[in-house]
Amino acid sequence: MATTVLMTKLYKPVRQNNFVERPRLIDKLNKGLDRRLTLVSAPAGFGKTTLIGNWIESSNRAGAWLSLDKHDNDLPQFLTYLITCVQQIDDSIGATVLTALNASQAPDQDLLVGLVNELARVREKFILVLDDYHMIESESVHEAVDFLLDHMPDNMHLVITGRSDPPLPLARLRVRGQMAEIRAADLKFTTDEAALFFNDFMNLELSVTEIAALEARTEGWIASLNLAALSLQGRENKHDFIAAFSGGHHHIMDYLVDEVLLRQPPEIQSFLLKTSILNRMSASLCDFMLQIQTSVENLERLEKNNLFVIQLDDKRQWYRYHHLFADFLQLRLQKQAPHELQKLHRRAAQWLRENGFTHEAIDHAFAAGDVDMAANIIDSISMRMAMESQLVVLAEWQSQLPEEIVAARPWLCISFAWSHLLTGDVEAVEPLLQKAETAIAGREPGADDDTEVRGYITVLRAFIARALGDFRRAIEISLEARKKLSEEDLAIWGILALNLGNSYLACGELDRADKTLTESATACRKTHSYYAEIAAISNRSYLQIIRGRLQEAAKTAQEVILLGTERGGGHPLPATGYGYVSLGQIFYEWNNLSEAESNLVRGIELGKKINEVSILMRGNLALARLRVTQGDSDGAMVALSHAQELAPCCRLPEGPQIDGWEMDIKMALSNIEEPRRWADEYANQSHKPDDYLYFILDLAFARIRLKQGRPTESLGVLEPLLAAAEAGGRHGDMVEILALIALAQAGDGENEEAMTALQKALELGEFEGYTRTFIDNGEAMASLLKEAVSRDICRDYAAKLLKIFSGESGRKTSRRAGHTTGNQPLVDPLSDRELEVVALVADGLKYQEIADKLVVSLNTIRTHSKNIYTKLGVDSRTRAIDKARELKLI
Repeated sequence: MATTVLMTKLYKPVRQNNFVERPRLIDKLNKGLDRRLTLVSAPAGFGKTTLIGNWIESSNRAGAWLSLDKHDNDLPQFLTYLITCVQQIDDSIGATVLTALNASQAPDQDLLVGLVNELARVREKFILVLDDYHMIESESVHEAVDFLLDHMPDNMHLVITGRSDPPLPLARLRVRGQMAEIRAADLKFTTDEAALFFNDFMNLELSVTEIAALEARTEGWIASLNLAALSLQGRENKHDFIAAFSGGHHHIMDYLVDEVLLRQPPEIQSFLLKTSILNRMSASLCDFMLQIQTSVENLERLEKNNLFVIQLDDKRQWYRYHHLFADFLQLRLQKQAPHELQKLHRRAAQWLRENGFTHEAIDHAFAAGDVDMAANIIDSISMRMAMESQLVVLAEWQSQLPEEIVAARPWLCISFAWSHLLTGDVEAVEPLLQKAETAIAGREPGADDDTEVRGYITVLRAFIARALGDFRRAIEISLEARKKLSEEDLAIWGILALNLGNSYLACGELDRADKTLTESATACRKTHSYYAEIAAISNRSYLQIIRGRLQEAAKTAQEVILLGTERGGGHPLPATGYGYVSLGQIFYEWNNLSEAESNLVRGIELGKKINEVSILMRGNLALARLRVTQGDSDGAMVALSHAQELAPCCRLPEGPQIDGWEMDIKMALSNIEEPRRWADEYANQSHKPDDYLYFILDLAFARIRLKQGRPTESLGVLEPLLAAAEAGGRHGDMVEILALIALAQAGDGENEEAMTALQKALELGEFEGYTRTFIDNGEAMASLLKEAVSRDICRDYAAKLLKIFSGESGRKTSRRAGHTTGNQPLVDPLSDRELEVVALVADGLKYQEIADKLVVSLNTIRTHSKNIYTKLGVDSRTRAIDKARELKLI
């Protein structure tokens, strides 16, 4: 996400001429350096920023400074600023993190790990200041800072300043001695400090009594002391002035601001009031906004007279007012000249836009109430922001614009539509596209960008079609959209090609899918759309599995993992989960169950970080099948339920075909009644036998009929499926179909035909190492393989598969003898996985340690434990262990 960095946010405050040295606070700050965090929390006007700025200047450590504002609630922008800020100290760090930010749909924990590793590489000890942290309201930013605090490298110390305590685990840091704190009570000027300020710096020659009175009435509040000093300059009767005010802070500030303003020449008063609406100002901006030519002299005068103006850079070009002073000036401006506010904000917006500061320009346009101007500026950058996934800011702007303003601007409609699509709000997309069409229909014919607008509208409709599971319609619209895109639209074509390639894949058109996915990966690599690049290559791995090229698919999946890890700066991007899931599926087929499990679990973990439905859907279905094979029926049902929850929004064939997977898994768990009812209903549905969109459903139906002893019905489905798979080059599917045909023909008494089908399946599967496709078909397949060995049909391969059958049978016998699944003295016996868990509990392992050992999530272990307690009739770990030993289960 190519965030444009405002360098003035990264400048450390320039040392103030009237800064009072405060050794007691500097000493406290220095002592806090051996901790992780220094928190400086106090209301406005207590000198937080000034203190930290001057401390860093005098420190022997390098300092990196980031002044936060409301726009930094966007996590990618926050992280971009943070790493750019530290690059001011060491420009060799952070490139991989910034690249990963460009690649991710959303920053994740792995990216934060990469950030910490980059910070650890800074060549010297440094202090990172996050100033005005009270501006941050985003939970994701708070979580990122919390992660940084938990894993902070030794060379770094974090300082957070703000008007309120941040929602971070301060109590934990305090208890662990990892946080130093400076608060309002610490920041208040003592009488001695006030004396130094008034007499040594401001040359006011006040008596001890007068200084004590000022300090007492302002309660040491630095902002009011400063204003009082400015008011006292040039007065003959200082005593009367000091006696004239009392009361709370706001009363004092009202009084003193008025006093300070009235003592300024009229042109300076006007300048102060009118420029107070600016978050930062330059002479050029002020001249344009106020239609004057004296802003350089005015700013120099304000700085010289210490009138709460703060220099933001070392070239004396950019300034800002102290926030509190600005607040009071703005209140007076609203009272004295409310009619001028709109004009001032509009001029500020115009200058800022013309000089490239679009975000600030938009803020001022909204403040002016000029939604047309705001919409025009947003319109000029919104498409780029949508493509870079800067969705938080876009959503905020859309919420501030009236619908009719948006509807009149086709690109604005498209940008917001794209934003809704990326956030999963598919229903909001089409209405915006219709508004875009209406907008271009109402323009003069032949507008330069009409064709391009229509092209993007069509692109978005292609995505909607695929999101709704209408893959053929998605292909049709994608091809139409491609014709409307120009050669310059390489970025959008890369993403559209991913959509088109996946739709081809869903329809079984493998050659077209392969070609299009390759084009997508190439285009996305050129435009740095790394997330889409990884997804495109990953789906080529899945395509290779369908083609039966398992070894090639494994290499592609490993390429995805290496690429995703490289793009993530040494830590895999969430999209890398695609590669892990593909590898898990392949290892499962090769009967390497431990590798299958670790890869599937890792892939699902990565998918969860960005809630990537495609990864989670495919991963959980594969994991459910693996759990069945492991004898973990509860784990299988948990994984299946996760997949079922995702099915309505899955953009893969597994989504619409989830019923087929469910029936297969339930049959494998010896639940035949529910699949039987489903098959009876499915038999009444009509579709073409070679329709790949129904492939999983057709296979499930064939298995159920085979299980019911109705092989003829099974063959009636399988034979057309085989013809379609062969025509489509889907050799992986052919192995599975042929194995089932062999079983069906044997069940129908056609033994010779059965052996012919089995031979074809073995010949296709041998080189690529197909294993579970045969083993998962149970004892009936074992009988066919024995006959194949006796007939010398693929003898070595068939014998190898039989040996695996024998090994699994031996494990089952052993399990029954040890009460694994069979002769347990329980109404509801423990599953094999539950027996593993209770044995590990008895060994003294904690839940997280058990989860790590079994390569499952902590929640899965908690679910198993709950089931164990229920089945054993206990309510604690100790009683569960005792009961299991009593029953000789462990």
